[in-house]
Amino acid sequence: NDLSCRFCKGRHSILQCQKLLNSSAESQIQGIKTAGLCFNCLRPGHTVSQCRSGNCRKCSSKHNTLLHNAKNDTLSVSKEQVLKFSLEPETLKSHCSTFEVSNAYSQVLLSTAIVDVIGPRGHVIQCRALLDNGSQTSFITENVAQHLHLKGQAQTTQVSGISESKIYTRGTVHATIRSRVSGYSTMLQFAVIPKITGKIPSEALD
Repeated sequence: NDLSCRFCKGRHSILQCQKLLNSSAESQIQGIKTAGLCFNCLRPGHTVSQCRSGNCRKCSSKHNTLLHNAKNDTLSVSKEQVLKFSLEPETLKSHCSTFEVSNAYSQVLLSTAIVDVIGPRGHVIQCRALLDNGSQTSFITENVAQHLHLKGQAQTTQVSGISESKIYTRGTVHATIRSRVSGYSTMLQFAVIPKITGKIPSEALD
C-alpha cells in the first residue's frame, strides 16, 4: 500500500515521509534496512542488485535520490579521507587475537561460507568468508576493497596473531555482506589487509 509508510507507519507515501527526510544518515540507513526495503526504489520484495528502477538522479549510483546524502555520509568520505592503500606511519595501535590452539588438538577446523559482498555503488562480489569465532575484528583483502571501490579512513592498526606474528592494516572500510541462502544482510566495518590466509585445504565432514 503506497499510502502506508514503512519507515514511520504513517498514512503517506514513504517518498513524502518527513521523518525519513529529517532523520540522520545512520537512522535513514538503519530504518530502510529494518523495513526490508530496496535502497534504490524504497519498495519491498527485492534487493538493490535486483532493482530495475532508475538510479540516483544526483550521482547515478544505485540508491534512491532521497538517500543520496545519507549514502554519501555513511559510505563515502572527502578526498582527504580517501583510503590510501599504502602503509602510513602508525596512527593507532590495537591488538586483535585471531585464535589460539590448545595442545589437546592436532588441528583446528574453521568453517567457511560463500557470501555476497556489496559496495556503495551496488557492485556485488561473491567471496568466501572465513568464519573465526575467536576473531575480534572483521577483515577484508585489499584486492576486494579496490574492486568494490570502497572508501574509508586511513588507519594503521597492529594485528597480533599466532606466535606473536604481527601485520598492519591499511585502513578501515564499510561494506554490506549478504547471505546467498537467506534474506539476511548486514553492514560491517572491515580492517583492510593485503591477504587473509593462504590456500586452505577442504575436507568433507560427516
